Amino acid sequence: RTAGPDTLAWDRAERTLRRTPPAHHPAQRAHTFRAALATQGTWQTRTLTLDADLTPWSEHPDALVLDPYEDTWAATIVDPTSLSTLVELLPRTEDAALRAGVWNSVRTSFHQARATPAQVTDLLVAAIPAEDNDEAIRSTVSWALRNVIALSEDSVRDESSIHHALSSRVG
Repeated sequence: RTAGPDTLAWDRAERTLRRTPPAHHPAQRAHTFRAALATQGTWQTRTLTLDADLTPWSEHPDALVLDPYEDTWAATIVDPTSLSTLVELLPRTEDAALRAGVWNSVRTSFHQARATPAQVTDLLVAAIPAEDNDEAIRSTVSWALRNVIALSEDSVRDESSIHHALSSRVG
C-alpha cells in the first residue's frame, strides 16, 4: 500500500493525461475511470485507463472532467480551459452526480492551487441559480465562503456576488 492518492490531470496543450503519484510515496498504480467530456454543450462519458505517468490522448473536448463518478481513488484536476467552459456548461448539466463530481474536481484544483478564487467564484455564481439540490448548494457555498473567499483579491465583491446568486433562487 502507498500513502496518498495519485493526482490525475489533463495537459490540454500536450494532449496528455498525467498521473502523478505522491512525491514522498511514489507508486505505479493503474486507474480505470469514467471521464466526462463536453463538446458543443453535450456531455459524453468515456472509460479511460491510465497505467503510466503520461498517456497520450487525442480527443479535444471543450471541457473535460476526470473521474467525476469517483470510480478510482485519485485527486483530479480541472484544466483552466475546462474550468472556464464550465461557467456556461455546469448550469445546464442535468446529471446531479456529474455536477457533484465537477465540484469535487474544482475543490481539488483549488486546494492544489490550479484554480484561482476568482475562477471558483465565477463558476459558483453561474451554477447556483440552476442547482436544484439544496445540499449541494449548502456544502459548496459553505466551502467557498470558508476557503475561497478568504483568499480572494476582492472578498467583499465575491461574497456579494454569491449572495446575489443565492437571492436569485428565492426571488
